[in-house]
Amino acid sequence: ELFDLSPKPLQTAGKPNGFTDWLFSTARTEQGRFPDWPYLREYAAVLESGQDLVVLKRRQILISWVTAAWYHYNASRLPYHHGAVISAGKVASAKQGRRIVRVARLDGYDVAGVDLIKYASGSEIAIFPSTEHAGVGESLPLGVHFDEYDFHPYGRQNLATVTPAVSNSNGQIVITSTANPEMGDAGPFAEAWQGETSGKRLFMGRYVLPDQGPAADFWEAERNRPGMTASVMRAYYPESANDAFLS
Repeated sequence: ELFDLSPKPLQTAGKPNGFTDWLFSTARTEQGRFPDWPYLREYAAVLESGQDLVVLKRRQILISWVTAAWYHYNASRLPYHHGAVISAGKVASAKQGRRIVRVARLDGYDVAGVDLIKYASGSEIAIFPSTEHAGVGESLPLGVHFDEYDFHPYGRQNLATVTPAVSNSNGQIVITSTANPEMGDAGPFAEAWQGETSGKRLFMGRYVLPDQGPAADFWEAERNRPGMTASVMRAYYPESANDAFLS
């Protein structure tokens, strides 16, 4: 499927260089600049298009950091452009909130908070764990990010609750996750990936990192980690989308 990478006016107004240029030229994580790798550039471009997005990914490839940068970039530069992040639990949601704050401070913005991040622009980013009523009553022109969605205890309820608020505000739904090896194809993430969508899907599989090809030493060490059974390995590092959802 071809991606429509044309910018959405609401998402790019007042940004002469655009998010993707800023991400790879200026933005920083606590480890330094974002690496200019093809899959990150592709992901950033689809985010910038403003379309809804479902991402099936392997573990630890900076997708949560790039999404944190996207939320900071919009909230800091557009007035009253509220967004929400929903993660599996309190620890996970706080971690994603800290990523946003860290990117913001390294970009020169004095923001604070974990549950609610406020900007001088009037924009707010609310950070929720996946509870039964997460996101109720929110107005979300920036949209919502479901972080590691296949591990959410109330994933279906949260998506059903938040979708009208996002749609009514012309926002963007971003679902990113590694597959949960205990769920197989029965979880809400498999439904989101395999179901009908007007947005885009991206698969970022086992060898997406440029420095971790099939011959990398990393794979032998990973296979020998405690609890890394064949099924867990297949879910966490899928070679194809079908592999990810085999329980």
